[in-house]
Amino acid sequence: MTELPLAPTIPPDGIVSTGTSKISLEGIGKTFGSTRALQGVSLDLLAGKIYGLIGANGAGKSTLIKILCGAHRDYEGSLVIDGVPVRFANPLDARSYGIEAVHQHVEEGIVPGLTVAENLILDELASKQSHLTFSVRRAARLASEVAEKLGLELTSSQLRGDIKWLSVSEKQLVVLARALHRSPRLFILDEPTASLSSTEADRLFAVLEQLSGGGVAVLYVSHRLGEVEHLAQRIGVLRNGELTATFAPPYVTSEIVSSMLGARLAEVSHESRLGGDDVLVLSGVEILPGRSGIDVTLKSGQVTAIVGLMGSGKSELAQTIFGARPLAAGSMSLDGHDYHPRHPHNAVQNGVYLVPEDRGAQALFPTWSIQRNVSIPFLQSLSPVIGLVRTHEEKRRAARLIERLEVVCPGPDAPIESLSGGNQQKVVVGRWLGGKPRVLVLDNPFVGIDVGARHDIVLRLRESAENAAVLVLTADPEEATEVADRVLVLVDGQLVLDVPAADITYQQIVTATTKAAV
Repeated sequence: MTELPLAPTIPPDGIVSTGTSKISLEGIGKTFGSTRALQGVSLDLLAGKIYGLIGANGAGKSTLIKILCGAHRDYEGSLVIDGVPVRFANPLDARSYGIEAVHQHVEEGIVPGLTVAENLILDELASKQSHLTFSVRRAARLASEVAEKLGLELTSSQLRGDIKWLSVSEKQLVVLARALHRSPRLFILDEPTASLSSTEADRLFAVLEQLSGGGVAVLYVSHRLGEVEHLAQRIGVLRNGELTATFAPPYVTSEIVSSMLGARLAEVSHESRLGGDDVLVLSGVEILPGRSGIDVTLKSGQVTAIVGLMGSGKSELAQTIFGARPLAAGSMSLDGHDYHPRHPHNAVQNGVYLVPEDRGAQALFPTWSIQRNVSIPFLQSLSPVIGLVRTHEEKRRAARLIERLEVVCPGPDAPIESLSGGNQQKVVVGRWLGGKPRVLVLDNPFVGIDVGARHDIVLRLRESAENAAVLVLTADPEEATEVADRVLVLVDGQLVLDVPAADITYQQIVTATTKAAV
């Protein structure tokens, strides 16, 4: 990996980052209408230290990050850099002080329609020094240098391709590399590994440790407590907008979780169920070009988890089952009958539902209400007369979902974008649970959600599996063993392991995922 440049950033007023540099939040408060998002939050971000920040969805983490990044100007309290109070006018002002952030929603950091290379060098393209004669060759060379900051190896054809064709994890790596290239003094990461494989996450951790060793302050926000405990020298817990506790090593996970949720969370424990009737049978189904087909049988009353890294074929498998991708080879049967969906509408008609990997881009209508987002796949049953929706039934369906999954919101009429990420995911999952699924496929369903929301979703999934076949696709072995009765491992489009969840260990799954397909 290329050694990272760690020269200090010099903001407009001459403050220079040093080994003793400190960015302090003092009594920060923020209100949105009648909602109190933050209340009296005080913490210190020190040069050369990684500060872990955790909290349930809606705890105020994103609001705090936006204050640090200059996206919110109207707040109580003070932001102090090396003893000097500052108030950023906008995000560019914050960036001039060396504050860089990689936000949870990766789509906010990329520009579809531009190439991968152009997205890697957006800063240079947008700068006053950039000229209309900026050559393609120079752009590719500079983009390669930026990619190297995270150890990314991109071919010329990959750099020339439109970034919209990259997977979520690949886009995330592009955004991370671009931020690292700016040599930050404070590097803020919000759920940075949510879409990354374990190998990619380990690469990022090594970079963060190198950055902090060179005097950069890091604010690491994640729901993955294991990562935070591994990286951080101090962990702060936000709950209902307040910093309720601060922890130093050695960490006790149960204490951190209790502080975050306000009560001890009941464990999800279960014996591996054998399942009942065969529901969905895949025979010789080709997932990736040039690879032989796979055989998988999903049974009623059973949750099956398939673990695979980026590029393993997980999302391709989900899209094939849902009719969003043509069946290249092989056959599928549903309840003993041929099943060949030509479109997702065919899948939904057969009770085959998909919770996609990217809920923001693929599952939600951001300007619509909760109830309309819930009902959209089932409008035909809610519209006895074409063009007229039974809104009372639509609202009743949404209200049942809100109660069942404990969605935190004002009510069914609330805009979906007003919910936290975890509550949005509950809506996406609950939408399909209310449709009486025969097969429910979930592609990375726990991305960017806290342990409380994950716990609620796991309970509902296991309840639903009593009458349906549930397939969870994930890159996280821990998630697989938590939710599933049976765990399979997918490597390069091939199944290399199929074991009851009760008989498998975390290490076995990790070892299997790193093996090359035969």
